Amino acid sequence: MHTLDHLDGRPESGGTEVGSGYARTLSMIDRIGGLVMHRWADGVQLQFALAVRGQLMTPAQWDTSDLNDLPAAERRTGGMGPFALAQTTLPRPSPLEDLDSWLDPRHAALDVPFDQYLRGRGVSDAALRYLDMTLSTDGTRAVSALWQLRAARLSPQMGSIDSLRTISAGMSRLPEGMRGLLRGDVLLGVPVVAIRDRSDHVEVIMRPASRSGTRRRLRASRVVCTIPLLPVLRGIARSNRVCRRCSVLRSHRFIHARTVRVLSK
Repeated sequence: MHTLDHLDGRPESGGTEVGSGYARTLSMIDRIGGLVMHRWADGVQLQFALAVRGQLMTPAQWDTSDLNDLPAAERRTGGMGPFALAQTTLPRPSPLEDLDSWLDPRHAALDVPFDQYLRGRGVSDAALRYLDMTLSTDGTRAVSALWQLRAARLSPQMGSIDSLRTISAGMSRLPEGMRGLLRGDVLLGVPVVAIRDRSDHVEVIMRPASRSGTRRRLRASRVVCTIPLLPVLRGIARSNRVCRRCSVLRSHRFIHARTVRVLSK
């Protein structure tokens, strides 16, 4: 989240809204207190448009446009244009019976590239091309069908567009408010060179600012590491026992975060 406060209208360059299903985010907003919110739709001033081969049109117009090269069976998007394909190309009812069914080993066979899964369902190459442009991933080849089915299964629980809210003073007020709840300093841009298990605590060792400087060491009861396991962790020295006290969260391949959070006692 990042509000461009220095520009007229304070446009958002990151996340713009919070849905009714974002329970932890809404809880954090309540915890911070004082953040006034309004309906996201009330602040949308321009009609959404598609630019197709040099022509502007609404998503509803795209459904019947001559520029739409989807087969007839895939054209009905309910006025959402190509963005609806992520839902309309999936089976109904969902093969995932419950919200947490994606964790069931019985559905492991669905953990295949999304394009492979959709081709098996007869989805056209044209639809796959539009999905590559509209999915919030690196494309249908690089995301699991199981993950997309999970997202579709959860979607009804996230509320309608009318439930979307935004922070009136700008979405940046949320991370700023979270910073105010933290104890101690937030260190950014400090490379971590080692994580050591010291039996009763974990030690995080940071690279010094200069060659002649001293490495800074942080001590904590737990460490949450959200960097991708490979190849970044190869550059961080870890003791043999570090995994007992260092929780390494397997990052989604499209999330290129490089963060180490030290959770002190």
